[in-house]
Amino acid sequence: MLECLHRARVDNHWTRKAQPKGRANITLLLGPLRWKRRGSPKPAAGDREFRASPPVTLLDRVPDALFSLDRDWRFSYLNPAAERLLGAPLEELLGKRLWDHFPETIGSIFEQQYRLALANESAVMFEAVHPPLDTWVEVHAYPSMEGLEIQARDITPGMRAAESLRRWARIDELRFRTLVEQAADIVGLLNADGTIRYVSKAVERVLGYAPETLIGRSVFQFVHLDDRLILLRLIDGNGERDVDAMPVECRLRHADGEWRSIELTGNRQLHDPDIAGLVVSARDITWRKQMERELQTREASYEAIVDGSVVGIGVTDLTGQFLTANGALQSILGYTEEELAGHTLAEFVHADDRWEDAAEVFEDLERGQRKHYRQIKRLVRSNGDTAWGSLIVSLIQELDGRPTFAIVMVEDITERQLAAAELAAARRRLAASREVERLRLARELHDGPVQDLLAASYELARVGSLASVTQPAGEPSSTMEQARKLLLAVVGQLRGVVGELRPPGLLEFGLPTALRGFVTGLQREGGDALPSIVLDVDDRAADLPQALTVTIFQIVQESVRNALRHAEAREIVVELRIEPCNVKVQVQDDGRGFVVPDRLDDFARIGHFGLVGLVERVEQAGGEITVTSSPEMGTRLTVRVPVEEAESDERTDSRPDRR
Repeated sequence: MLECLHRARVDNHWTRKAQPKGRANITLLLGPLRWKRRGSPKPAAGDREFRASPPVTLLDRVPDALFSLDRDWRFSYLNPAAERLLGAPLEELLGKRLWDHFPETIGSIFEQQYRLALANESAVMFEAVHPPLDTWVEVHAYPSMEGLEIQARDITPGMRAAESLRRWARIDELRFRTLVEQAADIVGLLNADGTIRYVSKAVERVLGYAPETLIGRSVFQFVHLDDRLILLRLIDGNGERDVDAMPVECRLRHADGEWRSIELTGNRQLHDPDIAGLVVSARDITWRKQMERELQTREASYEAIVDGSVVGIGVTDLTGQFLTANGALQSILGYTEEELAGHTLAEFVHADDRWEDAAEVFEDLERGQRKHYRQIKRLVRSNGDTAWGSLIVSLIQELDGRPTFAIVMVEDITERQLAAAELAAARRRLAASREVERLRLARELHDGPVQDLLAASYELARVGSLASVTQPAGEPSSTMEQARKLLLAVVGQLRGVVGELRPPGLLEFGLPTALRGFVTGLQREGGDALPSIVLDVDDRAADLPQALTVTIFQIVQESVRNALRHAEAREIVVELRIEPCNVKVQVQDDGRGFVVPDRLDDFARIGHFGLVGLVERVEQAGGEITVTSSPEMGTRLTVRVPVEEAESDERTDSRPDRR
């Protein structure tokens, strides 16, 4: 029994009464009385008995709405909170039928629950929206002998918050479902025996199956026989409880019968009653596996090529320090890969070929100022021997162009260099012998035929003078004069040939004087029509060897005459400099220029036969020639002929250094 206080006026005393079981406080407080609102008039004589009410201030302060309905569903009491909740004052509602004033409650949960409480004589509790004000209320209805006592509480803020939570939960669920359904990876839920309970739409794109056709089937039906143990271990999780498993790879059968490589990741939630399964994420890695196989094949091919190459190949960091070296490079330098690690190629370059700009080369490559570096250097092997190497350095770059490593290729050209040196020596000896022969021929022409022809001309002149004294002038004397002039013309031509074969003053006075004489002769013959010729010659050129002196003179001679014939220049500048190991000759004009072919051998094809002869002469001397020209921009010829090699021809041992 629920004991409650029920106040009633009996002989001006308040008494305690026991409330029957199932009745609530609100019934005892309100009872079947018609409550008088403070300040209301007393009932008339014919009205129902008016009983004393409890303290009005107590009910006024109750935050919940409290109101009473009699058995005719008329309002018999309302506290201020009920007035606010129902949206009408006491005077308007008191004595009015609930269904008349609030017709929208007819047939609603309010009518159903109120009638149920009276019919069963038991309290009811429910939550509903109060139609007039669109307000959520929590209602407790308690039957009494006079009718129904109702306690109502405004729960709109809580219900709105709950509705908001439910709405966001639905949104989150929709978002999650959308993410799962639209994800590229397959998301699935498996039972402990591998039965498929759920699978996302991605399975149709990846494996060609409609999702609904897979529900209830075992995943092992689609797993390659050799990979089933892998999936079993993923589901079992090695006995661990609700943990993420490491990704595994297995093959699943596509709807077309082909096998796809799939990466599976599982999360065991078998002990979670809401999930009770294995959450699986599956990603198609078929393409990646194909790329890995191709990459492995390429790497194996690359390693086979590198290891079997006769060219030394090494990978370095961006400072030039070796990281790897193939067998050929180890053989060239005589060191193992471990011994080369951490060293740079510059450390193995011969002292005479010191690679002082090695660091700058790698910096230029990294900055993109050059694509690769080529050079020929002498390398010192581990046993002290010298090897000639053709070096190529380039960078290995990532897809974004960022350099990561450098690759160094070294070709052993020792035998080639020795053969080239011997060939160059032979060419120089041949050129020297030719020059000697030219000088001999020039002397013989000068001392032989030229002198004989001069003597014949003198004799004809003497005979002609005698004939003119003893005989009258006539045809014979005229004929002898013509013959004498013809002989002198031949002598002039022979002297020109001798001058070509043996430049005047070259051997007697040296190269600088001979070149000045050559230019003076050209200016004398050409007069004002000749372009300005500027000669700048290093006086040390007078000490050059005889064979090299003749070669340099002929190079200058042919270059200048070629410019005079074709360049149409206003000025020709000739420079001759003595470098540490070379003689440098540069002939530059401001003439019409031309397009330089890719190969100097192509000069003959475009009609520059003079340059062809010049190239051949330079090559015979063991030198190199560079031609720079463009239309209307003039031409510059730069020739370098080695001095040491030319001098070595005059020594007994002309073989190259074989250290």
